[in-house]
Amino acid sequence: VVILNAVLGVIQEARSEAAIDALKQMATPSAHVRRDNAIVQIPSTELVPGDIVLLEAGDVVPADLRLISAHSLKIEEAALTGESVPVDKSDETLQGDDIALADRINMAYSSTNVTYGRGEG
Repeated sequence: VVILNAVLGVIQEARSEAAIDALKQMATPSAHVRRDNAIVQIPSTELVPGDIVLLEAGDVVPADLRLISAHSLKIEEAALTGESVPVDKSDETLQGDDIALADRINMAYSSTNVTYGRGEG
């Protein structure tokens, strides 16, 4: 009985570790990135400073980004700012030193959702 219990415990633990690894793979958002004049899709864990990330409606923002291009871009930031509606984003340069998080319209934040439009950051 003890040996059978130990064998079943090892099997269940191996299955649970495999399930956790699969969930981690699913939870990691992917990013469309322009590298060397080609658009490639990579896991967000492989992003490096200097990558140009392409955003479209339905995407999850893979990292904090400064927007360099925004075309009718709206991002849902409810988790950060409490806004109940998506925020219009722009690529314009903001003036000032201490701008509130909710007023930084030229930034896209990690794990927020793009609801409309497209952009680059």
